[in-house]
Amino acid sequence: MIDSYKLKEVKKMRAARIILIIFMVGFLSGCITISSQEYKSGMIWNTVTARDYIDTGVRIEAECSFTPEYRQLWLEWMNTEESIVNYNIALCERIVEDMTKSRLFSRVNMGSYDMLMRIEHSESKTEHKTVISIKDKNNKDVGGNYTASGMRRGYGGESFHASLSQLLSDVRDQMMADYKAGKGIAVALGGGIQTAGYDYDAQAGGGASLGVQIQPVTAELAGQFGLSEAKGALVTDVVKSSAADKAGIRRGDIILEFNRTKIALPKDLQNAVAASRAEENALLLISRDRASIFLTVKLGAVQGGLARTPKKEEPSYTPPSDIKLPPLRSDTYAVVVGIDYKGRQEIPNLNYASADAAKVYDILTDPRYGGVPKENTILLLNEKATRNEMVTALRKIKSWDGFVYVYYSGHGAPNTKGDKFVDAYLIPSDVVITDPEALDETAIKVSYLQELVDTSSAKGVFIALDSCFSGGGKSIVPKGGKPLVGMIVSPELMKPKGAGKVIVTSSATNQQSWEDESELKSGIFSHYLIEGLKGRGGKEAWVKVEELADYIKENVPKAAKKLKGADQNPQIAGRGDFAVTRNWERAKVMDVEIARAKLKDSFEKGIITAEQLSKAMDELKSSKKSKTLEAYLEGKIDEKKFGELY
Repeated sequence: MIDSYKLKEVKKMRAARIILIIFMVGFLSGCITISSQEYKSGMIWNTVTARDYIDTGVRIEAECSFTPEYRQLWLEWMNTEESIVNYNIALCERIVEDMTKSRLFSRVNMGSYDMLMRIEHSESKTEHKTVISIKDKNNKDVGGNYTASGMRRGYGGESFHASLSQLLSDVRDQMMADYKAGKGIAVALGGGIQTAGYDYDAQAGGGASLGVQIQPVTAELAGQFGLSEAKGALVTDVVKSSAADKAGIRRGDIILEFNRTKIALPKDLQNAVAASRAEENALLLISRDRASIFLTVKLGAVQGGLARTPKKEEPSYTPPSDIKLPPLRSDTYAVVVGIDYKGRQEIPNLNYASADAAKVYDILTDPRYGGVPKENTILLLNEKATRNEMVTALRKIKSWDGFVYVYYSGHGAPNTKGDKFVDAYLIPSDVVITDPEALDETAIKVSYLQELVDTSSAKGVFIALDSCFSGGGKSIVPKGGKPLVGMIVSPELMKPKGAGKVIVTSSATNQQSWEDESELKSGIFSHYLIEGLKGRGGKEAWVKVEELADYIKENVPKAAKKLKGADQNPQIAGRGDFAVTRNWERAKVMDVEIARAKLKDSFEKGIITAEQLSKAMDELKSSKKSKTLEAYLEGKIDEKKFGELY
């Protein structure tokens, strides 16, 4: 047998021999015409496979040419005009072949296409240059132009081909970088969001099936979904009764891992499923609502033994980027603190405190929900949440004159005197717990926090504390201190003075506050706080503080009993009638301007008719809307289904 290296060398020698024979014949007989196939047989190089791929259909057109000086040189070498044309035809075919084999695109020159790529390659005596322009399917230039050039290293042969191969690879890297940044190719595909999704039931081995429609995660999508980088497979649809459907995978989930294998692109997920067997259990890491969760999926079998074919008519999942976002609320302020205590051996570590705090920060600063300007927000996570930093941040409660939101997730500690519970502490990252006196000097008294609230000039203050002070759960006891067992506990430890000030603690004073690692992957209290902030805690367009508190108080005890078999009853002190966040899904229905923009966009896409648009606009003018229109504006049905039902 001939190994791959020797086979490549044989091919190179054969190509060189062909070129030598061609030129010898030309030298002996005068000018000669060489066919494009003969030229192409000598154009041998290894295609550099693209690192990532774009799931779309591309039509590639190529044109290759010589500069006048280089064309004249070829004629002096006893080539005919026809030979020059044939050489350029062969080179163009080889360049298109290289682009196809690179697997940068999932479909090249296969029937319908999403964009047109025009390649212009020119050669001179000193260099060869490639210019690629990107157009949409209507042949409109979208500004995606890429240029790469290389110095000529000989005329034909291995050195020239190696240089050309690298040049084409460099251009592909430019394209992918722009695509991930939402430019160039992404513009031709609709801003990098409306990429062509495909429905697949991966099959191999035992014919495993997941049952999802997926698409790549672009840089723009990553930002909207709260990811630090463009990675994963975005679920745009879930096949009913499939393995994914039964496991609870939802449209809008981003699959990041499959059985601990990182998923950077949809093809990674396809390959991972293909390597599995039906009836096997698979562990998936999913990003959902800016949080990471694990789901176990029992893979199904491919129906009829075949994978589904691409469904071009199915719309990709698009977050509400086409909707005008509301302005930020300049009179709102926030302090968000989360501490896991990693590296503190004498303090029990928490699993989700800092992650929960990051989620709360994201929601409060998101224009759709809290709308708090980031310059009005202080975020302190882990080591940054020292006593000095926390006190400096909390002191601002007194001076801020708008609406103030404070969230803390971390340990608490009881402050006892004899057999009485007289105060409590919030535990900074740099606390000292060698004895009660050290704790008193390095922690933050809850009574101090209440004093700041009582003397605040803010229009409204909402404080949520996911910690407990019992000496167990999310609390600690200093050496020599006592847990709250058999002690007299004051129910009025935190009772703000005046209206417009509400404090919610995650549990009663003598109870523990729990984290859940099995389902919620969060503090139980924080989970329902976050859900409430995103809209579930409100009935109208805004989530009011008392509605939010009631939502938390109703759901946390049930979840704690179910997940931990323990009592956890959030406590609410104070009263107020101010908004904390916007109920975005409800607000989209009630905000006529947003609704009109969404309907107009669907009409321009050809999904709804002029009659349907006119009917919907008339409904918006009235106080009563049809259930179909409300479901569409709330995002419960997509625009295609709305067009069918309305």
